[in-house]
Amino acid sequence: MFFFFMDPQDAPMFGNGLKAFEHGLDLLREVDSKMTVSAAASFVHIARRMPAMYGGSVTMADIAKDMNMNYASFMRSADVMAEGGANTRGLNLLEPGLFPDNKRAKQFRLTPSGLQLLQNIDFVVSTEAKKSYLNREPGLGDID
Repeated sequence: MFFFFMDPQDAPMFGNGLKAFEHGLDLLREVDSKMTVSAAASFVHIARRMPAMYGGSVTMADIAKDMNMNYASFMRSADVMAEGGANTRGLNLLEPGLFPDNKRAKQFRLTPSGLQLLQNIDFVVSTEAKKSYLNREPGLGDID
């Protein structure tokens, strides 16, 4: 369908959450402008589950399954975030390692640049969420 005119009143409006998400994506794309959504999502999913991974209760296969992602594709994304592959340069945001109890199972840890990137994203998103909360309209559920 083709349209000639859009009334600005009909345009959807979004809150600060989407703005914060957009800023977080911009920070990821500053590392590599060609970073795929899949690689970025894999990076964040791995980082958020590191405490459980270090404790041995979560594996890379578990994370791939949680993301509904093929394990081989997930690991390629993780490898891009680390050292890269045969035909891809790595971004050095993750460092690969092995589980002490299972030498065939991979795990990762954040590099200093990976940690800094996630701290920046967390700060931006948290700040925007706080602003959004403080500037909200009073409504149901508010206790004054």
